[in-house]
Amino acid sequence: MLKQIFSGLLLAVISLSPAQAEPASPIATFASMEAYNRASANEIAVFSLALNQQLEGELFEGVKVENPDVASAQRWIALTQQRLLDNMNKAGDSAPKSWPELIAYAEALLAHAEPSWLSEAQGFHQRYMREQLRLAALFPRVSSEIASLGEHEQSGFELADGEFMLSFDDGPHPSRTEALTDYLGGQGISAAFFVLGEKLGQPERWRGTYQGHCLASHGWAHNPHRELAPAIESLSNTQAAIRAVTDGDNSAPVAFRPPYGMRSEAVSEYTAEQNIPLVLWNIDSLDWRRNLSAEQVSLRVQRLMLLWRRGIILFHDIHPKALDALPALMPMMQLEGLQWSDCQQRLYPAERS
Repeated sequence: MLKQIFSGLLLAVISLSPAQAEPASPIATFASMEAYNRASANEIAVFSLALNQQLEGELFEGVKVENPDVASAQRWIALTQQRLLDNMNKAGDSAPKSWPELIAYAEALLAHAEPSWLSEAQGFHQRYMREQLRLAALFPRVSSEIASLGEHEQSGFELADGEFMLSFDDGPHPSRTEALTDYLGGQGISAAFFVLGEKLGQPERWRGTYQGHCLASHGWAHNPHRELAPAIESLSNTQAAIRAVTDGDNSAPVAFRPPYGMRSEAVSEYTAEQNIPLVLWNIDSLDWRRNLSAEQVSLRVQRLMLLWRRGIILFHDIHPKALDALPALMPMMQLEGLQWSDCQQRLYPAERS
């Protein structure tokens, strides 16, 4: 069973060869929200045209997936088209009301775009669009962040326009986690750290590390959480380990992010019944990929922030590129109209009320 799950997972992840690695363009800086919105409209336009081109041909052309779930893919397409329309209405100087109007506006907007930027953006967004379409075609057979299994699940799209939350998976790391929490604390940013319970064997070692941040569960070990009984045990044991670090009330639910985003309807329903926030993401940094530099990771994240205009950003504190990539994003977030979401308010709003 696990072999089948991981085989599906590998299909769900697009592997870039060195020749396909994201280009290393300088990350953009913006002097105003007007400039930010222009850049956002351009990214939305390029992605919309890439999706439209995909829809005009064979739906799964260039998307390596066996036995695609067409209905799931169509649901993702419809939802994505609406998100793109909504985002263009926030970013652009026009208000397209339908998909054909959006495509016409995108074509006009990009008619005089700088050629080298446009070529690079087109390559990025075609790859990214097919990456998302593949995940949608595999869902729910291989569950992931691409779609929800319940209204209680958080993906990042429920945030307000211009609001982003940083999150980090797979820690703690002996040195990189503290370097990140110190850096973020210095920036006044409260981030969510989804830790593996098996790494918290010495709770006193981590006391104070996450001060000002949110310590949350990634399960006991980095495995899919599809079977209910093992998932309940994993969540319970990890919650106890986290509360040993924080000296908190062990009865209070701890937010949970399933490794790979893989969970079953039964596990999702259990978290809802237990008031456990289930937190996914909609902006994946891919900071674990060896063929992406920290600069390329920064550029990818910024492109997706401009495209989706809100979201939960996924990094990993066990990899060095997270800390190297973050500083390049900070100048943009100084703009009035953009903000880092407070993890406590996002994950546990009832505790703040």
